Amino acid sequence: MKRILVSCLLCFVLALPGLVMSEGHEENTSVSLYGRLWPKVTFTSPSDGDQSTDITDAISRLGVSANYKLTDTLSAVALIEARVNLNRDGDARKPQEGDYFLTENLGYVGLESSDLGFFAIGTQWNPYYNIVAGVTDVYYHSSSPFGYDSVGPFRTEKIVRYAHSFAGLNLDLGVQLKSQNEGDEDYDQVYAGLGYSYGPVYVGLAYLGDASGMEQRDFLGIGASLSLTDDLYIAVTMQSLQYDFSPDQETLDVAATYSLGSGFTLIGGIFTYDGNADTSDAEHVGYNLTLVKALTGNVKVFAEWLRWDYDDSVRDGATDDQLSLGIRIDFNAQII
Repeated sequence: MKRILVSCLLCFVLALPGLVMSEGHEENTSVSLYGRLWPKVTFTSPSDGDQSTDITDAISRLGVSANYKLTDTLSAVALIEARVNLNRDGDARKPQEGDYFLTENLGYVGLESSDLGFFAIGTQWNPYYNIVAGVTDVYYHSSSPFGYDSVGPFRTEKIVRYAHSFAGLNLDLGVQLKSQNEGDEDYDQVYAGLGYSYGPVYVGLAYLGDASGMEQRDFLGIGASLSLTDDLYIAVTMQSLQYDFSPDQETLDVAATYSLGSGFTLIGGIFTYDGNADTSDAEHVGYNLTLVKALTGNVKVFAEWLRWDYDDSVRDGATDDQLSLGIRIDFNAQII
């Protein structure tokens, strides 16, 4: 399946120019190849285990996006994006699950109107993440934002999504249809989110109902951000997860970025996860401090310190410290 994905992505890139030119509508079409390469050298020191040093990846990606202008206000859009696993074992003859060089990230087709909004079908960033978690997703790490990452969703497959921004409001709706849920509903997941921006202030509220399992899960999230100055940005994400029978869960992320000048940016924050159960094996408080140096607009180097303090029945009182050094390169080239 993974090899099929790689082949489809490469064929899509190679075939698009010919397809567009053959239709004679190249003046209405734009196609871009974009990506982000994001490897790190990470040293991990758990208080109750052995130290290790490894190559890690902060979700590198490679994608192709296409836009076909239908009218002055309406366009057809398409996107295919794969995750590039730069920490993959290149000598593996038969890669283990999740150890493929390319894995699926995003893929959708839709319509976008400046008057009526955006409608798409496929694998997409879901409305819940867009409204409440995007504001704190500022770190140079695959688990950013960290507290939210404990239970919150990011991308969702097989989703029908509608979004529209107007008068400072950002409406984002979606429903996942997989025909695989084990409950009584006709849908697997349903999303509804509304955000409001006024100058430097943003506030968002979102709901996710998950009926795909044996018991209903209900997520309620709040996200907010404030740009205090051109250099200082702060944001918060809170979410509550309620089950029909299992213990409730809560997360909190507080993040800030500050521009130091000369291309340096300082990122910091605190995050928590509360499983609300004595048997939880993941309750923790964590901290992050990252220093980023922009060499150019598209090339950055960074140093990251990350710490988890655990308070649970499995690792009560244990800590994990991570120190990472890495580089991030972004590119976006219009090929048509």
